[in-house]
Amino acid sequence: MKFLKIKVLAILLVVGFTSCTTETLTEDLTAEENSLKSFRVKRDASGAYSIDYGVSNNTRAELVKNTDTKTNEIYLYSTKNTTKTSYNRNVELDGEGLKIGFVDTRTNKRAHNFTIIDDNIKLATNARVDNGNKYLKEYSIEGNADNVYTLDFKVKEKIDVNTIYNADTNEYEIHLRKGKGNGKNFSENFVKEDGEDLLITFVNHYGSSSSRIASSTTSRVPRAIIRD
Repeated sequence: MKFLKIKVLAILLVVGFTSCTTETLTEDLTAEENSLKSFRVKRDASGAYSIDYGVSNNTRAELVKNTDTKTNEIYLYSTKNTTKTSYNRNVELDGEGLKIGFVDTRTNKRAHNFTIIDDNIKLATNARVDNGNKYLKEYSIEGNADNVYTLDFKVKEKIDVNTIYNADTNEYEIHLRKGKGNGKNFSENFVKEDGEDLLITFVNHYGSSSSRIASSTTSRVPRAIIRD
């Protein structure tokens, strides 16, 4: 009987130790996965892009430009030293594109990979940029640890704004055209499904008209593609 009691006690100790170990590993993994707290990609009125991002305590962030993929890669490292928890970096369009991605070195996980397709307003000389981008003043896309992304944007005077989901191209479209105007400041929330791209595109409608003929053209910039 005494041997049986000792055996039962030993089993309970093993189960308890396993439970504690599992809980500890789960907590550690959760902490690693949440090393990136939030981030925001922004284009200001001048056409310049920047990215703000927040990280957890004891996390060091380093931005490296991958010349092969032309991606601004932000690496997150664990450190015992006290570090700042918020960063702001200016990033440049490479041609008509901008790529940004986060890499958590503790889990070797890549996430929140952005591709922005846009005209370089600061260097623009063509009509598409002059007409298509003059409706949108500035915009930003903000995300956090979950799959919800918030688009905030401002438009100029007398611009009508209409957001639709295009099922044929699987993207959200924000249509901008001259009109009476239905506001200047807008905010939209989008949910990204796991394993699927989230596409957000500004569709600018512009054209010319006369007493006998009217024509209309569209430009689809800026455009954001968000991948896992």
